[in-house]
Amino acid sequence: MVVGNIQIVFSCCFLALFERILQQLRSQRTIWIEDENDEVILFKRVKSREYFLDNISMIPDEKTYPAVDISSRKKVGILDENFVLSSGFEGEKFILRGRPWVIVKKEEDKLIVMQDFIEKKLRIWTVELLQKLRKALISKINTFASEIYRNIREEDDAVLRWNGDDYDIDIKTSNSSKSFYRLSGGERMAAALSVRLAILKAMTNVEFAFFDEPTTNLDPTTRNNLGKHIANLKGFKQLFVISHDDAFKRNSDYVINFTKDATETTKVEYLTKTTQKT
Repeated sequence: MVVGNIQIVFSCCFLALFERILQQLRSQRTIWIEDENDEVILFKRVKSREYFLDNISMIPDEKTYPAVDISSRKKVGILDENFVLSSGFEGEKFILRGRPWVIVKKEEDKLIVMQDFIEKKLRIWTVELLQKLRKALISKINTFASEIYRNIREEDDAVLRWNGDDYDIDIKTSNSSKSFYRLSGGERMAAALSVRLAILKAMTNVEFAFFDEPTTNLDPTTRNNLGKHIANLKGFKQLFVISHDDAFKRNSDYVINFTKDATETTKVEYLTKTTQKT
C-alpha cells in the first residue's frame, strides 16, 4: 500500500481492519482512494485536515493514578504519571485540592493516601492566627485614626471605626452616628486622612509623611484645624506639606515659598519660624 511516496506494510491480521477504516473514511469523503497497478493510493481531501485536527492528538496519552483515601476507600483525586514516578513513595507529602495528604501505599494502579493531620492542624492554626492578628491590627489602626480625627476636627467625643472587611468608615459621636457616605466633604477628607496616617503609623516604622494638597474640599473650620494640629500628630518626626493653602504656614518650622512675578519668573523664598514672625 502506498500513501504518497511512502510504502506501508501490514501484517495480515491488521490489514482487513485497516481496509475497513479506509472505506469508512472514503464514504465520509474524508480521503480519496485510487487503485493503480495493484496498489492502493491515498490522497487527502479538504476534509482530511479537519478530520485530523478534530480526532487525532499529537500529545501522547499520560497515565493517571487515582488517590484513594485509606479510611473511606473513596477516590479523593487524580495524580499524573510524572508525579507518581518522581514523588510517589510511601511517606511522601503532597497537596491535593487544597488539603495535605501522605502516601500510605503505592499499588500498581492507584495510590492509597491519608490526610496529614499535623499539617492540617498547622494550616488551621495559621489561618486562625492570621485572623486574630488582622483583627488586632485593625483595632490598633482605629485607635490611631480616632485620635487623629479628633485632633483635626476638634471633636473630643468622636470615634472613628474603619471596617477592614468592606473598608467603610463610620464616625460616632455622642449626638450622631454616620457612615462615610453621609459625612460632609470636610468630614470625609478628615476621616480618609486619619485612616491613611493611622495605617502608616501602625504598619511601618516610617517617621515622616508627605501631604499633597490635604485641604482640598475641606470647609474653612476643618482647614484651619488641620493646619493647626498637623504639626502635633504623634508618631511623626517630620511632615512635608505641598499646598496652595496658607493654613499651614504659621505652624510650620520651615517654609519654601514659590511665586511668579509678572514676567513668569519663579521666585523662591526660604522662611523659618523666626523670619515668618518678623
